[in-house]
Amino acid sequence: MVATAATDESGPRVLLNLSTMFSGGAGTHVAGFLQEFAEAYTGLTILCPSVKDLPEIKQLADATILAHGFGPGDPRARLFELVMVQKLKRRNDVVLHVMNRGVSQRGCRSVVFCCNVLHFARQDRSPVVKFNDWLVRRSMEAADLCIFPSSSALDHARSAQISMDRAVVIHHPVRLTGGARQPDRPADRRGSLDSRVRVLVPSSAQRHKNLDLVPEVSRFLADQGWSVEFHVTAELDSSDPKVHSAMRYSRNRVAEVASEYDICFLPSKMESFSFAPVEFALLGMPVVVSDIPVHREVVPGARFFNPDDPSDAAEQILAEVYGRHRNDQTVSPTFSTPDEYVARLSAELEAVW
Repeated sequence: MVATAATDESGPRVLLNLSTMFSGGAGTHVAGFLQEFAEAYTGLTILCPSVKDLPEIKQLADATILAHGFGPGDPRARLFELVMVQKLKRRNDVVLHVMNRGVSQRGCRSVVFCCNVLHFARQDRSPVVKFNDWLVRRSMEAADLCIFPSSSALDHARSAQISMDRAVVIHHPVRLTGGARQPDRPADRRGSLDSRVRVLVPSSAQRHKNLDLVPEVSRFLADQGWSVEFHVTAELDSSDPKVHSAMRYSRNRVAEVASEYDICFLPSKMESFSFAPVEFALLGMPVVVSDIPVHREVVPGARFFNPDDPSDAAEQILAEVYGRHRNDQTVSPTFSTPDEYVARLSAELEAVW
């Protein structure tokens, strides 16, 4: 599983630490640029403490891969990460942390991807969350460079009064596979009260995802006589027959999934970037999302609703299905291509080095 290539002496030697939390949005983030990044940095070292057989890293020929399958929740993965980072920093110029929980690296530049800054806004944080937030803050303040996936995430960090040496915004890379969407669009069925509308809710079950709103929206629509089904990718405890949960799909089926549903719906109360609405909007799928700063930034032109108001969410879904008040406005997602992302990231790493 380990392949080594000579280091390109013209640039910094980079250790990419995938961290113990390489899952969800972090995994999607890395999958969006890893291949191009490995090609740009010959001799790249990749540390993957929690997952041993990731398809994205197994196919890389010119990288040194150090992986261990402890599992994301295993404390031994965190210990393995700390020990290996301390050992490997002597051979590298820059340590790039995928999750912003890395410690200060003396004798080596430290760069963190700042995707994990949302909890600072919560007033009901548990002791475990508060400790994690302390690690996050310490890492960001000690880093030579903090990279944020959106201006909204950077504003959030600044509002938490985190002092950073240098902070930049590079919108997350999005890599679409599987071709273009060929949907039976809701607009093609406009005005047909008997048509069944299928709404995809591509979300995990974390608290800030606000999935409790979905059954409320479903009940509101049912009470008004509308036939709308919600398909949630996370586990959701609901007795509503119109709400189906645990609808999983793989990364290479995004276009296929987009053709099976009419609307992408996301009720989150906070996000650092929000991959799903960007991906589905790029495939031509109508997007109805909560009215939060990051959604205004990354999917301008979408339909927005108050995340605390199920009636407003329902109204926006119906407005999309029956084509009300659009004025031909289209969704123009904000994102980076993998090549654009690596070019920006490389320039920042060169500056830090």
